[in-house]
Amino acid sequence: MGQVCACLEEIKEDQFSRERIQMMQQGDKFMRSIYLGLSSQELTVNLSDDCAKICWKVNGSSSNEQGEVDLTTIKQIRASGHQGLQFSGPDGKVVFDIQAEDASKRDKWMIAINELITTWETDPEKKPRSSVSSGGTSNKAEYFKNRQEEIAKREKEAAEKKAKYNIGGMKHTAQIMASRA
Repeated sequence: MGQVCACLEEIKEDQFSRERIQMMQQGDKFMRSIYLGLSSQELTVNLSDDCAKICWKVNGSSSNEQGEVDLTTIKQIRASGHQGLQFSGPDGKVVFDIQAEDASKRDKWMIAINELITTWETDPEKKPRSSVSSGGTSNKAEYFKNRQEEIAKREKEAAEKKAKYNIGGMKHTAQIMASRA
């Protein structure tokens, strides 16, 4: 009997998880501080269909400003103040900071996104591949700057790995060549 109850609880949890993802995919209104906090913009924020990124778009602006936050690189989501929500990258740097209308909306989003990230950590096969592109943002310069930083970081890591395995050089090859002569 205990196994049946546990199974039913798991089904309910999956249903609640799907409902939270649907809520995020439908989107919600948030505010973002601009001009060093002197002003704010209203944003529509939603989860992409593949659950890999948070997409945002400025409402009521003629600039048509938009962007994406890659959730596959986000390491932490935390509350900020009474209604704020901060997305932190792998280096702990705040990548995206928004304000909800009320604390309950912020908490719903925070729980849903943290649940999604936790699911990816426990089952890495469920984690989608990064799908952020320059077409998904209106700030192309920032996108390409971040992209160049990612490429440089990968090249540095590859060079470190190469140096680690390239200690002995061609010792054995030189010995074989010497023995043939």
